[in-house]
Formats: sequence, C-alpha cells, structure tokens
Amino acid sequence: MKLLTRAQFLELPEGVFYAKNPQEGCDGTASVSMIFGDLEIKHETYRDSNGRAIDWRSQSLNMYDNHGDSDIYERLVELRSGGSVPLCDYTTRDGLFDEDDMFLVYERADLEALAKLVEAAKAVTP
Repeated sequence: MKLLTRAQFLELPEGVFYAKNPQEGCDGTASVSMIFGDLEIKHETYRDSNGRAIDWRSQSLNMYDNHGDSDIYERLVELRSGGSVPLCDYTTRDGLFDEDDMFLVYERADLEALAKLVEAAKAVTP
C-alpha cells in the first residue's frame, strides 16, 4: 500500500481501491489520524476550467443498494429482518476539498491478496 497526498490521489485513474485518511480532528484542528475510512473505488475525476483536478466520485464497498432517502430505511429494515440486498453500485462525490487529507492506495500485490481473501470467503459463504 502507498500513502498519497490528495493532489497525488486525484491524478490516479478510475478503478483504484483506496481508503481516505482525514487529517482533521473532531475539534477542527489538524491531527494525524491512524484511522482510515471505508474501502472505496475511485471513479471520475472532476477538473476546473484550467484542467486542475479538484474532486472525484467514488463507490463505497460497505453500502447496500438503495434508491436514496425514499427506500434506504426500508432496505435497512429488510436487512434487519434477515433479508438480503445487493451491494450498492452507485457513486457519490467527495466534495470536501480538504487539501490535507491522505489516501491509503492499494497496490497490485494488495489487490491480489484481497482477491485471495475474497475467494476464500466465497468458499465458506452460503
């Protein structure tokens, strides 16, 4: 894995797996956090009129499929009742513009190790 700055991350292509590492404490002051966010996949990069990368879209790998506020609660009730819903396949925009954020980016070897873990999990998951 590699730890990248926001500027470095924004230049990466679509399809990269990563976890965001916010660099702001609960009180709004800068802090170095050992806590990383959800595993996500980077999608489209937004650029300003000068071509500078400024934001991106991503897909979270820990969100269930829903159609927004209209059924997110209904889907949660379904899950809590023992039901099953698919993985969310839509993307959202980051939109936070914090230049100090860092990104833990998965490299090829990490993805190969992750793929082995997924295959092992598939073997024991009904």
